[in-house]
Amino acid sequence: LDLHSRRNKFILAMSLAVGVGVSVWPWAFQDMRASPYTAWFWPCTDCNDTMKGIRNGVCIFLSTGYCVGTVIAMILNAILPDDLEIAYAKEFIGDDADIS
Repeated sequence: LDLHSRRNKFILAMSLAVGVGVSVWPWAFQDMRASPYTAWFWPCTDCNDTMKGIRNGVCIFLSTGYCVGTVIAMILNAILPDDLEIAYAKEFIGDDADIS
């Protein structure tokens, strides 16, 4: 893991920013006019108990900063390409070479 690469710094910065943002304002995904864990993006007026439980779980997950930050980091790690210098060096030098 190269902590000096731009890709890894960007992933770290974005996941920390979103995670801290959710920790500072955990009501971003909740509708505070209704009962606790009622989401504005998932109205559930005629839901059964199972759907209410799933909705409450999703709302709790979205209001927890480290969960959201971890998911953002995993998504960015999957979709962002490697830095060109490192990918070029691994291709022509080999995977076992030290590329510091």
